Amino acid sequence: MAAQEPLPPRADFALYSGLPAWGLPAVVLLTLLFNGFGEETGWRGFALVPLQRRFGPVGGTVVLGLLWAAWHIPTFFVVETYRAMTVPMLVGGFGLGICAGALVLSRIPQRTNGSILAPAVWHATYNMTSATAAGRGVIAAVTTTAVMAWAVVLLVAAVRGHSDDLLVRTADDLGSR
Repeated sequence: MAAQEPLPPRADFALYSGLPAWGLPAVVLLTLLFNGFGEETGWRGFALVPLQRRFGPVGGTVVLGLLWAAWHIPTFFVVETYRAMTVPMLVGGFGLGICAGALVLSRIPQRTNGSILAPAVWHATYNMTSATAAGRGVIAAVTTTAVMAWAVVLLVAAVRGHSDDLLVRTADDLGSR
C-alpha cells in the first residue's frame, strides 16, 4: 500500500484467504453467512447464555472464547495469515485476541435485545478487516488492538462490579428473548 493511499484498494477486501477470488460482493456475502451468522448463531445465539448461567457473565464468556479459539484450529491449515503465525503469536496474539473478541461480541447481543444480526455483522466486518489482503499490516493491527482495548474496558468494569452495565446484565436477560 503506497503512503498516499488512505485505504487499501477495494479489490484487496475481496482476497480472503481460503476463498477463491470471486469478487467483493461474493466474499462479503460468504463472510456474513458463514463467519457472521454461521458462527454467531452458535456462539452467541446458543452457547453464551448456558455458559454464563454456569460460570457467570465473565467466566462464561471466557469459556466461550476458549471454545471459539479451539474451533478455529482447522483454519490454521487453510488461512494464509494463520499458517504464518509462530507459537507465541498463536497464544499471545490469536488466543488473547479471540478471547477479547468473545468479550466484545458477548456485549453486543446484550445491547441489541439479544439480536444475532448485530454480532453477525460485527463479526463479518471484523473478518473483512483482518482476514483479507486489505487487512494485512496496519488495518489488522489497529482493529485487533481496538478490540483488545474494548475488552480490557469491559473486564475492568466487571472487576469494579459494573459488569451488569458493560458486559451482560444476566444470562437470564438474554435467555428470555
